[in-house]
Amino acid sequence: MRSGSLLCFLVAGMAATTFGETVDIADKIVNPLFKGTAGACPTNWACDGSPAPGFASYAPGAAQYPGGSLFATSAYSPTVLSGSGTIQQKTTLFWIGGNTYVLNLMVGVPKTEPNGTTPVVGWPQTVRLYLTAAGNAQVAAFDIKGPDQAGFVSRSVNFTLPVNSPFNGEPIGVLIFVSATQNYSANFAIAPACASLIDGTVTNSIEDTTGIRGAFVPKLGRTLAEAAQYCGFKEFDWQQTITSWPTPSSLFLADHVTRQTAPPSFLDPPLGGYGYGFAGRYPFYYPWDSLATTCAEYDKPVADGGTCILPVINAAGNTLSFFDSPYEPCFAGGAGAGTASCNGKTILAGRFLGFTADVVGVLPSFVANTNCIPLKTCVDLGIGFSWKSNFNGGTAGGVFAVTASDVPADPTGGIGGVSITSVRQTTTYTGTPSAPAAPQTLAAGYACNGTYTGTFNGTVVVSPGQNCTFVNGTITGDVLANGGNLTLSEVLVGGGVQITGNATYSIGDFTNITGDLQISNSPATTAQNQVCSATIQGNLAFQNNGSPAQIGSALPSSCAGNVVGGNLNVTNNSGAVGIFNNTVTGNLACSTNSAINGSGNVAALKQGQCASF
Repeated sequence: MRSGSLLCFLVAGMAATTFGETVDIADKIVNPLFKGTAGACPTNWACDGSPAPGFASYAPGAAQYPGGSLFATSAYSPTVLSGSGTIQQKTTLFWIGGNTYVLNLMVGVPKTEPNGTTPVVGWPQTVRLYLTAAGNAQVAAFDIKGPDQAGFVSRSVNFTLPVNSPFNGEPIGVLIFVSATQNYSANFAIAPACASLIDGTVTNSIEDTTGIRGAFVPKLGRTLAEAAQYCGFKEFDWQQTITSWPTPSSLFLADHVTRQTAPPSFLDPPLGGYGYGFAGRYPFYYPWDSLATTCAEYDKPVADGGTCILPVINAAGNTLSFFDSPYEPCFAGGAGAGTASCNGKTILAGRFLGFTADVVGVLPSFVANTNCIPLKTCVDLGIGFSWKSNFNGGTAGGVFAVTASDVPADPTGGIGGVSITSVRQTTTYTGTPSAPAAPQTLAAGYACNGTYTGTFNGTVVVSPGQNCTFVNGTITGDVLANGGNLTLSEVLVGGGVQITGNATYSIGDFTNITGDLQISNSPATTAQNQVCSATIQGNLAFQNNGSPAQIGSALPSSCAGNVVGGNLNVTNNSGAVGIFNNTVTGNLACSTNSAINGSGNVAALKQGQCASF
């Protein structure tokens, strides 16, 4: 430390943890946003340095961060003149050997000093975070790098105290040290690790069989605005993706001409909205610029005098709510089934509407009406839920489909309803916004060796040694696999799929095969293959296979049943095969299989080994 730095502590009643934990030090920091009198040392902190006071509190404005500061207040190192400073606090935690300690330090480089006129050149030459013990003994030290100017970034550190450390049982302190030449400056705030605020925070429930409610409530008593700041975002919103919307569809886009179907999946509502509204929300479920005044659920339509019973953000500012109550009258028994609104057809039995709803963090760089995830202007946090519905709208629903609804659908006279298929409570966000790899498009049908998306016009052939994964896209021709590994997820296949020989496969997640699915002549292996949550409009034939497979499973959350528009035939297989929860328009016939089990299947006629399935 530079001479003149005063190292002192704030001591309170100490809090201990148990061996082997991961401890977020920020949970026990008092005044983590460094609030206080402008120009003075922040409340509950000890400051020292030259020039005095070494560190000080202030409220960053547009002169410092033209795009907006993540924090209403922060600490700054007053280095209009060259010098150094320290700011420190003793927490109520004790060091325990074997525990891992984490701290999330938010750091920023302003454009100007707090006076709004003196320019800041850049990040100071030395910025160091110390974790300390009694007597201000140094336990661990970390050099902290700064962000681009006029921006904040999260810098997380972690340290595991050795079991035999001499600091066992001593109080944990935090100290920040800055040394810089003239006009180099840094801003600081301390935030709990984002995961500690948002893991395990999503709840949901089914309302009157036809609707679904969800809520995101940050932990540790933080508001949505505070949690967004700590995680490095401008705000949170929901993003809903429709993964399955079968044909015939009566869901029209805003042009009142295009019928929307899935796969491939699409954001709900899409750019431009639907024929009945919701323009201006894309790419989020709720309008990002007016969340505080938007209603998630009304008791009845606004045109009929409806009252808001569930705001998107509650009065306390700590709950982000979600609601939807979709219906598709092209389902059997619906008002549109077999009529012109459904192209004179009815959706196959067993089909459903599929949805995923996730919480996303919106970055300050977001631009309206742009797909923010690939542009790195928002982040899917990976927490949310998946659900499905086969509600046909009942007698009050009309002849056209509705989704992204803010009014409960009337279940009177209706068939079907909502079910929740999975809930995701652990965030995939690591604290640094990142975009997924740029989607690949398949250049040639024989070259599928990797992960691909988009539309491929033609037939895809998978050969031994290839690993072909196709997601959220369209293949206009057939898919032929005579070896290698084939994965199809949320894919519309214009032809059929044929899998033969030593090929492994996973067909599912709302894949729609227009023709037949034929799986045959696989040798005996231990590889577990599967066909889950797919629609095969033709026949499904599974014969002469030595490798095990599941066609649906007893646990729909891991492998849901399939919809087969023709027949499902399972014959002469030596490998174990499970047949569960499939809906077959034709017959389900099974014979001469060595090891077969199943249940929950619906078919016009069930025969042979599957007669009781």
